[in-house]
Parts: sequence; structure tokens; C-alpha cells
Amino acid sequence: MNVDENVFFREALRESEERYRVTLQMAMDGFLRADTQGRILEVNETYCRMSGYSEQELVTMNIEDIEAVQSAEMIAANIRRFAELGPSRFESVHRRKDGSLFDVEISAQHQPIANGQTVVFVRDITERKRTEEALRKSEAYLAEAQRLSHTGSWAWDLASDKYVYLSEECFRIFELDPQEGLPTREAFAQLIHPEDYDKVHREHEKLLREKVDTSNDFRVALPSGTVKHIQAIRHPVLNDAGDVVTIVGTVIDMTERKRGEDRLRHTAEALRRSEAYLAEAQRLSHTGSWAFDLASGKFVYASEECLRMYEHDAQEGLPTREATFRLIHPEDRDNVQRGFKKSLGEKVDTLSDFRLVLPSGTVKHVQTIRHPVLNDAGDVVELVGTTIDITERKRAEAEINSLKNHLSNIIDSMPSILVGMDNTRTVTLWNRQAEAFTGIPAGEAIGKPIADLLPDFAPWIMTMGTDMDEHRPSSLEKLLIEKEGERRFYDLMLYPLLMDAVGGAVLRIEDVTERARIQELMVQTEKMMSIGGLAAGMAHEINNPLGIITQAAQNIERRISLELHANRKVSEELGLNLEGIRTYFDKRQISDAIASIRTASARAAKIVSNMLQFSRRADTTMEFTSLAQIVDHALELAASDYDLKKKYDFRSIDIIKDFQDVPQVPIV
Repeated sequence: MNVDENVFFREALRESEERYRVTLQMAMDGFLRADTQGRILEVNETYCRMSGYSEQELVTMNIEDIEAVQSAEMIAANIRRFAELGPSRFESVHRRKDGSLFDVEISAQHQPIANGQTVVFVRDITERKRTEEALRKSEAYLAEAQRLSHTGSWAWDLASDKYVYLSEECFRIFELDPQEGLPTREAFAQLIHPEDYDKVHREHEKLLREKVDTSNDFRVALPSGTVKHIQAIRHPVLNDAGDVVTIVGTVIDMTERKRGEDRLRHTAEALRRSEAYLAEAQRLSHTGSWAFDLASGKFVYASEECLRMYEHDAQEGLPTREATFRLIHPEDRDNVQRGFKKSLGEKVDTLSDFRLVLPSGTVKHVQTIRHPVLNDAGDVVELVGTTIDITERKRAEAEINSLKNHLSNIIDSMPSILVGMDNTRTVTLWNRQAEAFTGIPAGEAIGKPIADLLPDFAPWIMTMGTDMDEHRPSSLEKLLIEKEGERRFYDLMLYPLLMDAVGGAVLRIEDVTERARIQELMVQTEKMMSIGGLAAGMAHEINNPLGIITQAAQNIERRISLELHANRKVSEELGLNLEGIRTYFDKRQISDAIASIRTASARAAKIVSNMLQFSRRADTTMEFTSLAQIVDHALELAASDYDLKKKYDFRSIDIIKDFQDVPQVPIV
């Protein structure tokens, strides 16, 4: 080779190197060359901009200084692999001078020069990675959105008459396996419910014919036996000639929505029924509900019963607060206003009873309950409540109180002691007679053990408690109680009670002392009646000899009478002087003795007659009788009274009688 050729080749080599250098510097990809140890021998400007290092800095570094993923061992293995297998392309991550990372695509090739070198082209794929990641996320979001909304997408090519795309959710909706590939149109058609097939086919033909979007709802009968409600939306894709070449669309699984609509419909119907039931319940219970908004100062709701209670026409809208306040009885307005302000100020529920004076003139008793509704700041923004018509309840309470007072008066007016007690023998009722007997007021007695209040009767009350526990009435008669030297008799009667499964009893204690005395007197009277009967028998026996004595005395007087011819005749026959005999009788006071016998016999007969009349049982009939006759008769009986012990003689008493103009009176 001569000098000229040598110069030519050197110049050509220089120009070639210059073009190589310019090409590397102008390249959009980064470039670096390294030896078999990974030491960087050369870099271009593009990689310097990528990494942030200068050329001088990079040629002093090793590939592992800028590699963020691979270790030194992996880098050495890659260099050997390049030499053995030839060029290679892969992705990695490099580290900039400031420490930040960036994604790169590596194209590497071994060159067998200077004991072997590796030429590496580096492309910054950060934006592509971001785009790919964004696309991946977008597809994931779309897939998730479709899964959540049960919406699948699809595309059908008319030329091939095949589906060219089905989303994951589309496969899931129709229970198709993605591993088996895209389904045929015929396979889809077989899934459509037979009753809905014609409807789907008409919409498909309409799209092809009119080149417009179509949609319709239909059912699919899946292999699992599930029936789903589907809504399909179709859109035609036209070519430049205006012909339909592709149909894209969506299918939405409406099954849950349909069920939800059914549930909503049922719920709405149930709500309507509930509202109707509530309205009826409010009407029956005379309970109205309302809501009052504080910001506007107006009622925002009032139930039918509430409007009816206030005699407000629903056609006129909701009443104002002022209108309702005017209906409140003037005497009750302050009470209602206090409850209203308390709910607002203290943020608590309040209750007020008041009267309404309605336009019709009716006066109603109502009870309202208010509840404050708070916002997030804890301020009252609304009052909700109920208003109950308690007019009938007030009337019933008045009647009950009247009956209670009436019953209490009856109980208190009874002459007997009445005590109520529960199963524990604790007093629950204490009438006025019990107060008078014990001196203990009812307020103090109620709630205390009965044994402490009636200690004299406690043993017998406790004995009768067994019958009370077994709900049997029991009684004790003529119980003798001696207290402070006085003997009194009492009857005890226990009446068991059973109300609402709560046991107890009423104890009646009656003072029967007077009745016992009357009973004793009756017994004595019976005895006297027996004695009277005996006396009557005796009087009958006495009357016979008294009659003989009286008759005999009378006969003696008649036998010595001078006026009787028979007496003279007999005396003459006997040779006796009748006048002498009479004189003898007179001298010897025999005539006086005979007269005394007759008087005493008459008096004895009168006494016996009075005794018989006194002891004789008579009917208790009322008849008019002379008082003078009764007094005389009583004096005659008393005249024979004489007490041997006291030496008392009734006849020694002078009795002055004056019976002038005494009328007859009715006497039993």
C-alpha cells in the first residue's frame, strides 16, 4: 500500500468514525459500550441526559453503578450470555445521579474486539410504562366497574358473523368459560328465553335495517338453570360507504335490579299498607303526629288524625303555629309554652296536658309529647311529636275517681272495721271505723303489718291466714276480748281476694257485744216463759181450791142468813134459835172471818188471773188500748211484790192516779 492509499484509508476511517460519533450523539436512544468486566468505556449524550451524569463521570463507572435491578453477578452472567447467544433485548431499571429510577429497554450485543466488548442501546420507556400502567389500571377499573355494575361489553363482526370481543363480565353474565374462546352467535341465541327470542331478533333486524341504536330487555336461561333478566344496548359501526360492518354493545344483568324493583314495589306497597294501618291506628287511638321546623317556624307535617283532632281542613294545607296556639284554652297556654321552650332550651323530651277549645265549641283534653331533633352541631332544628286526645280518658278517670270516692264512702260508713291486706299480711285498706277503733290514721296504717296495728286480734288473724292462702273464707264468732276490765265480743270474717294474680284478703271485725247481750236476754226470756208456763199450771191448780174455799165461805154466809126460809125451817126442826146462832157468830166475829176468807180468796184469784194473763203467749199484733187500763193492771201486779231480804212491800207506797181524758193508743 503506497502513501496515497494509506492517506486515503486513514481519511476514510476518520470520516467513518466521525459519522459514527455524530450518529451516536444524535441518536434518540442512549448508548454505552462496556468491556467484559462491565466497565463503561463510552457513552453518548442521550444517555447522559437520561442519567444526569456527565460523560466524564460515566466512563469512570461500572454498569452495576447505574443498574437498579440486577446485581453484579447477574450483569456478568448477561455479558457472557450476549457473547454466547448473540443479541438480546430486555427491560430493566436504571438509577439516575439524583437517585431517582427510570424504566429502560436494553438492546445489547457482543463485539469480539479488544478482548470482547458489549454494545448497549438504552431506551427510556418510563412514559410507555406509565401509559401501559394507566391502560392496565383503566382496563382493571373498567373490568371492576363492569363486575360491580353487572355490565358486559361485546363486539360482533358482520363479515365473519362472529363475536370478535367479549369482556370478562360478559363471559360471567352468560356463564361462559373464557378458556373455550369466544362463543358463536348460535350459542348465544340458544340461551335466550324462548318467549323473548322474537323480541330480540326484531331489535337486531331493526338495527341492521335502520342503522340506529336499539335496546330491549329479555331473559336468558343459563345451563345452570338460572334465569337472568338482561338489558342489551346495541350500536352499529359503519364504514365509509355507510354500511354496517360491526355491532358493538353492552349487556346489563338486571336480575338483581328486577328483584330490587320487586322488593321496592313490595316495600312501597307494604309502606302504603303500613301508612294506612298507622292512620287507622291513630284514628282508633285518637293519636296524631306532627313535625315543626324551627328555621321556618312552620309545621312541615301533620297526620290526618292530628288535623281531625284540631278540626282543621286538610284541603287548606298545614295550620300555622299561631292558629293552633289560639285553640289552646287560655288557662293552659302558659303550661304549653313552658314545655315548648324547655324542649328547645334543654334539648329534652317534654309532655304537656292541656285543653283545646275548638271552633265547633267542643272542649277536648289532649296530651302532647315533644322530641327535639338535633343537627350535627347539636342545635335543635326540628320538633317532632304526638298529640293524643285524652278526653274520654279524662272522663273515665273522673268516673273512676267518683266510683272510688263512692266506694270509699261506703266502706267508711260501715259500722264494722274493714281492713285489707296482701299475702304478706301488710295493710292495704284501713276504713274510718278502723281509725276510730285504733286511733291510727289510714295514712299511717297502710303499708304496716296488721299484727302491729291490731295486736289484740293478731293471734286469731294469723290463725285464719292459712284459709286466706288457700283462698277460702273463714270466720270466728263471739271472740271475747277483755281490755281494761271491760268484756266485749267480736265476730271476725276473712274474705280472700284474687285480682291479677295478686292475692290478699279483706278482714271484717264487728263488735257484737250488744247482740250477745240481747241473745243472753232472749235466753233469759225463754227461761221466764218456761217459768210462766209452769206458773200457769200452778195457777190452774190453785184456782180449784180457791174456788172451793170461796164457794164454801159463801155457803156458810148463806146458811146463817135470816132471810132464807130453809135456814129457819131447819133450825126450828133442831130446836135452835137462828137469831141466837147469828148473834153468836157476830159475837165471835165468825161472820167477819168468813168475809175475810171471801176477800182473801177473791184477791188470790185476782193475782192468779193476772199471772196467767202475764205469762200467756200472745200474738204480736198492734191494737188500740187504754193506757189507764194498762197502768191499773201493772199496779195490781206490782201490789203483790214483796222482797223478803230487803223487807220491801209495794203496798206501802201511796200512788196517786189521774186518768182524765187519756186516749187509746196503738200498742203491740
